[in-house]
Amino acid sequence: MNWARFDDRFPNHPKVLSLTDAEFRLHVSAICYCCDQLTDGYLADCVPSSLPKAPRAGQFLNAVVSLERSGLWERQGAGWVVHDFLDWNPSAQKVKAKKAARALAGRAGGLAKANRLPSKHSSNCQSNRIGLLHAHPKQTPAPSPSPEDLPVDTDPKDPSGSASSVPKNGSGCVPCPSADVILNSDQVSTLEMVIPDWAIRILVVKFVAKNQADSTDLRTPTHWAKCCVSAVQGDWNNPRTRPSKTQPETASTEVLD
Repeated sequence: MNWARFDDRFPNHPKVLSLTDAEFRLHVSAICYCCDQLTDGYLADCVPSSLPKAPRAGQFLNAVVSLERSGLWERQGAGWVVHDFLDWNPSAQKVKAKKAARALAGRAGGLAKANRLPSKHSSNCQSNRIGLLHAHPKQTPAPSPSPEDLPVDTDPKDPSGSASSVPKNGSGCVPCPSADVILNSDQVSTLEMVIPDWAIRILVVKFVAKNQADSTDLRTPTHWAKCCVSAVQGDWNNPRTRPSKTQPETASTEVLD
């Protein structure tokens, strides 16, 4: 955006003091027009009469003659040139060059900012991923217990007494496994971060003693381990059921309760 420049003493200049109100308004409007249209002070013959609030008819002609006589407008070809316009206002060439430089600088700044944003965004994303990994460590899904770990039934008709590799109900569900089987499961190993090993073993033994009494309760080994983890956490968080270190691992359910 360009603007007209006026000296503080402009209204008191002898050439300006001699102008009427209409002539003064026409002269100021002409200067503003030249700055806005970048004409370097040139006014085509048709311009002055079209300016806002320009005098009409004979009054307009008298105003133009007065401006020429005072030396504020100089006749040039089919129009006029405002006297000393370029002494107070930048040329069209300088204004255009300044606008082009600003536009170029703006584009360069925009590109620089755009180039910085992906790097900053990637850094933030990386930091967020690292934070999430620390807050929630990735855990590899635990594989199902191998056939060797599963409690199996022996065939009473088999004289060798060899164990059958298929759970007795044929669906993968078994009664509550032994304490050693549950203690070796991946689910129970997660408790080691918050509960001492000795307490985990006591509470697992308590869980097994309580649930092995019901041989009709059949679940998968993984489900048994998950149920045991939940029970151990509940007993540990409850001051009434939290075991003491002096308590024997083989304590019965009655003693623990």
